[in-house]
Amino acid sequence: MLLAGVPAIVLPSVAGIAVVPAVAGWLMFSNAAHLVFAWHTRTTGGFVWELLLGILYIFVGVYAFVHPVAGLASLPLVFALYLFAEGVLEFILSFRLRPMLGSN
Repeated sequence: MLLAGVPAIVLPSVAGIAVVPAVAGWLMFSNAAHLVFAWHTRTTGGFVWELLLGILYIFVGVYAFVHPVAGLASLPLVFALYLFAEGVLEFILSFRLRPMLGSN
């Protein structure tokens, strides 16, 4: 931890640029998970919403991965927009999946 923490304190811009691809990778992994979940819920009406979440994840992840410096500068705004959009889509999805057996 010290080997990573001390250079991150000394060179925060380099540490920030190193974090952006990790966040982008996390978003792309989440994209794959949402697409798999969308495939499993395709008969419940939640397929479209999970697909939209997957597309949102891949868009933000690829943007951050391709443009790490711009991703670092815009990461708080992009992450806030991403979380807001995810919240709206998850809220809609919760109403779409509510009639499923065992959702109570």
